[in-house]
Amino acid sequence: MGSVISDLDDEVDELEDKLLGAGSLSANPSVNRFRRTVLALRRYLALQREAITSLQRESDGLL
Repeated sequence: MGSVISDLDDEVDELEDKLLGAGSLSANPSVNRFRRTVLALRRYLALQREAITSLQRESDGLL
């Protein structure tokens, strides 16, 4: 799942580079919306990863 987040981050960087060349980065709401989505996904996945790691430790290898 980490590679998905990394790919999304790369996509945001590419979009930013394109928009910076056009001089309209701050005026483009789609980039800001995409960035918020990526950040929300990152937070969600971090919580899931912590929960699974905790379960694995507590289950003595059942997972």
